[in-house]
Amino acid sequence: MGRAPKLNQHERDQIKALSTVAVVKCSRKAVTDFLRLQKEYAQRRVVENLTNLITVKRTILRTASNSTKKANEIRRICAIDASESTVKRKLNNCPNIARSRMKKCPQLTQGQEDERLCWARNSTKTYI
Repeated sequence: MGRAPKLNQHERDQIKALSTVAVVKCSRKAVTDFLRLQKEYAQRRVVENLTNLITVKRTILRTASNSTKKANEIRRICAIDASESTVKRKLNNCPNIARSRMKKCPQLTQGQEDERLCWARNSTKTYI
């Protein structure tokens, strides 16, 4: 981010007056924003960004539920402009989704394979 523009003399005087009373204890950029936009400074932001974040979060969670996709794949599928770490953060914050590695299933032992073949032979003989 770039620096905030320099203050004019009137703004400097206002800040000096406030700082002598020990009221101003914030960054220079915050002070300039306040002094330039005093009427709109405490106003609420547009709700559009909030609803956009909610829909993005919902699409991430919908895509991730009951899937083994990585965060980067989820981001690509949902066509989200957010970073991979943002997707990971949304998934980690959700208590309903437990992300874990898939475990490999164990190989069948020779005895188990023989039992399966025996069962298949016996079951096909009875129906024929």
